[in-house]
Amino acid sequence: MPTKILYAVLNWGLGHASRSIPIIKNILAQNIELVLASDGEALLLLQKEFPNLVFETLPAYQIHYSKNAKDFDKTIFLQLPKLTVAIKNEHEQTQKLIEKHQISHIISDNRYGVYSKEIPSVIICHQLSLQHKNKLSQRIMNEVHFKLLNKFQEIWVPDFEGENALAGNISTKENKKIKAKYIGALSRFEKIETKILYDICILLSGPEPQRSILEEKLYVQASVSNLKIAFVRGISKPENKLKVKSEIVVFNLLETNALNLLLEQSKIVVCRAGYSSVMDLVKLQKPAILIPTPGQTEQEYLAKFLNDKGFFVSKNQEEIDLQKDLAEVEKTNVSHFNFDLKALEKVLLEFF
Repeated sequence: MPTKILYAVLNWGLGHASRSIPIIKNILAQNIELVLASDGEALLLLQKEFPNLVFETLPAYQIHYSKNAKDFDKTIFLQLPKLTVAIKNEHEQTQKLIEKHQISHIISDNRYGVYSKEIPSVIICHQLSLQHKNKLSQRIMNEVHFKLLNKFQEIWVPDFEGENALAGNISTKENKKIKAKYIGALSRFEKIETKILYDICILLSGPEPQRSILEEKLYVQASVSNLKIAFVRGISKPENKLKVKSEIVVFNLLETNALNLLLEQSKIVVCRAGYSSVMDLVKLQKPAILIPTPGQTEQEYLAKFLNDKGFFVSKNQEEIDLQKDLAEVEKTNVSHFNFDLKALEKVLLEFF
């Protein structure tokens, strides 16, 4: 049977879709057939990037965050039954898609139900060690997570191994039974020589209601500043319009080339501390303020880790002050990392 891949992407913000773009391009360059599967904004982004490919819609996880950081764990815990059902449904859907498209291999970016015992299945995941302030909770979470990861033949980690790991302890393999292969950090962007047109690019993403809460807070601060600001909302169908102001240019959802250029035209970026955003910022060596989603321990850890290394400035959502915080960014320095795709190409060659 000829090689034909089902490539599934989690719709949890746009990070999983964006980091998958260089992998998908690499596979297509080898003239290998792909069927892409996702839902929501992630699916729309991939359809914009690869309009000629076949797409399938997977069941949505429909996870939402709490308004208050202290309720984050409780909110996620109460949604676990819904998440379990979604993973079960997507696994059933996967079996149907394998038959429908004669799939020979599966690559899943953090969709735990997209696997098969009958054909080679790998998961792309940088979270080999989940972080939590409560050590007992962390141990339980990691045991459950390992069982989900262990359903796949391999785990591909989009990070550098060892002391150069961008995700720190998160991507460090503590369980020796985990079949992890490091494929190097990934970014869909490239360095571009262009003029700086904006003082700040505000880049929003992630589940509601926290995306909207941060949008409102930052737009108010942007509106009273004298800074030239590019405001990217990260949504395809805005429920409300932002008031037009001459110094602020508003975008909804940008495809790769347009966003790549916009970031390079901006002096500083303000965004969530999502791992895919971090990889993009490091690739472009772009100064940034990272704002972790309240209560999301991975982003809180990542923002602090990179702040302590002097790469970026980390600010809590409650304390962010654009005018005041810009001075701190000048003290940071993003080290240069080699973003070649040799490690990725090696694991792809072995996989096929």
